[in-house]
Amino acid sequence: MIFLHGLTGDREITWTAKGSETPWPQTLLPQDLPEARVITYGYDADVARWIGPAGQNSVREHATTLVNDLVRYRARTQSHRRPLLWVAHSLGGLVLQDALVVCNTPRDESQRDILDCTRGIAFMGVPHAGSDLEMFAEAIVDIVNLSMVKKANKLLIEALHRRSEILANIRDDFMTIINSSSKRDHEISLHSYIEEMPIHGTGRVSL
Repeated sequence: MIFLHGLTGDREITWTAKGSETPWPQTLLPQDLPEARVITYGYDADVARWIGPAGQNSVREHATTLVNDLVRYRARTQSHRRPLLWVAHSLGGLVLQDALVVCNTPRDESQRDILDCTRGIAFMGVPHAGSDLEMFAEAIVDIVNLSMVKKANKLLIEALHRRSEILANIRDDFMTIINSSSKRDHEISLHSYIEEMPIHGTGRVSL
């Protein structure tokens, strides 16, 4: 089971409750899933930083890195045929969708194994068709520009626009994979959840 954080998130802090020192997947899941291997994956999801420039990777570059890292990990642990469950939050959902698109046209079979072994995905507040995360991201960039801090990652912000061509391509290619999963040995089960709490700093609700 692999957890992917979202915009401005962190591989540990995102999944750690306030006042706790340990991510909840580490403390709660082994009770019900004792044989599961739980991984929290981290990538640079900051659109801006107060000290130094933000990383400039695109969604596709993050997706490709995720695939390559997972391929190496599964090879090292001899677990390349273990089934995969994913939990992805906000931007992490787009990274995951694009990662599976990468695996659908693989450079080698180890990449294809990731798609073939994916059994289910839980999307948490993922902007499938754009969302108020765009406003959240642009608010951060506005602060950066006003403060004359180093440049922001506009590649990630662009992917969050409602009419983003990047978002549309990821969505269409991912749904092609899902619709064709019935032709394989198993289908990929999808579950989507929306956020109903306001995004701090915008006063808006993320849907």
